[in-house]
Amino acid sequence: MTTYRIHKNDRKWMLILTSFLFVFYVNGQRDLGIESIESQLDEMNLAFDMPTENAFKFSKLRKSEFFEYDTRIRARSNEMEVLIALHPDGKDSLTTLFPHLEFQRLLANLSPNDDEQNIMVVGWRAQKLKERNADWGAEAYFKPRKDISNFPYLKLIGFYREGQGMVVMAYCFDKPDMVPQLISFQEE
Repeated sequence: MTTYRIHKNDRKWMLILTSFLFVFYVNGQRDLGIESIESQLDEMNLAFDMPTENAFKFSKLRKSEFFEYDTRIRARSNEMEVLIALHPDGKDSLTTLFPHLEFQRLLANLSPNDDEQNIMVVGWRAQKLKERNADWGAEAYFKPRKDISNFPYLKLIGFYREGQGMVVMAYCFDKPDMVPQLISFQEE
């Protein structure tokens, strides 16, 4: 067994390194709250309704080449996660002019290349659009790519309001008991 002694100079560097790692860790944790998307919510005139029963928490983003999103919310019970992408008007002309095409592109990116998979896509009717104060909306149900989530099911929701932008939410879950609404456009 080999023993090592830490000299005074080494202790100083270890203290500096530990302090640096602590500051890096604390700064990295700042992105784990509503503050990370607050400016986009305001810019797009969106209402964010976090469930009051404290069942969800903001989680660290995971990089994916298939889906770039702005925030990730996980159920404390680990039965669901929601990946949210916000596209303000003017950020991307495709999203602004053709939200239905962006929705189809994301559908192809999030679903695996599996010929056996059934994908159900539902366009929103007037009542559902009114609930979100949106001009266009759709949802799709399918099994997600493993690069996106380890959950067995995904409900992709996309809705758009002219002059404000598009919201994309990927609900990944085990059981589709109840999917919280979370975001809607505010009434003007």
